[in-house]
Amino acid sequence: ALMLVGLCVVGTFGVTMVLSQLYLPRHVGMASGLSVGLAMGLGGIAAVGLGDMGKENLKHITGHNVVALADVDWGFVTPVFETYPDAARYVDYRRMFDERGDGIDGVIIATPDHTHALITLAAMERGLHVYTQKPLTWSIWEARQLQKAAERYNVVTQMGNQGKSSDGV
Repeated sequence: ALMLVGLCVVGTFGVTMVLSQLYLPRHVGMASGLSVGLAMGLGGIAAVGLGDMGKENLKHITGHNVVALADVDWGFVTPVFETYPDAARYVDYRRMFDERGDGIDGVIIATPDHTHALITLAAMERGLHVYTQKPLTWSIWEARQLQKAAERYNVVTQMGNQGKSSDGV
């Protein structure tokens, strides 16, 4: 079987953030769910929205370079901050993108549904690759805008869906 890999973060169960595409046999370079991304020089990962789904997504990239985290409810997400003590912490994702953007290659977005498209677009406008939880958008128009942005900014995107975004499902 072929597995989509490349400059990516690969979780055994959960998030697979594809940052460029390359198809390889599953047995090539994928021992125990190790990321090909690290071997290919993937830089920093940021996450916006660290509640239940965001926390779960981050569990599947343990060992990767998580450089920045953003959430509006620091009281609720304190355990996530403690898991990544070296990551910069933000309330406002825009400030995170502005201050840490040069050190971020990809962003995981797992905020409340109605904010997904806006944050995804903001990341793409900064040239950041994006893994966004479902639903990606609330309308066909929003989806088309994100498609155009992905092409314009030459970024790779993926919408998360627990049933389809992980190996073995």
